[in-house]
Amino acid sequence: MNEEIKAMIDKMVENLNDMAWSDYHINLGAERKARAVEKEDRIVLRIDCYTLHGKYKGNYKAGYYDLKNERYVVGQYDDINAETSEWLK
Repeated sequence: MNEEIKAMIDKMVENLNDMAWSDYHINLGAERKARAVEKEDRIVLRIDCYTLHGKYKGNYKAGYYDLKNERYVVGQYDDINAETSEWLK
């Protein structure tokens, strides 16, 4: 992954972290953390939610970056567009 893509992913994760606490749609769990998880040929973006005691409660999907085609993709079942920081549902 080149530096330009890495910087873009980092910016999206930063935007998702801000959104995790400021968007009223995101209300699952007391602790929330945006993540970028690399899987094979894509980087999946999401906000993971936990209880105060660290028990996993669920996540909000925020699309993925396709490394093969070098583009950000928002799927039909995603909750958030990480590129524009917009709630989709």
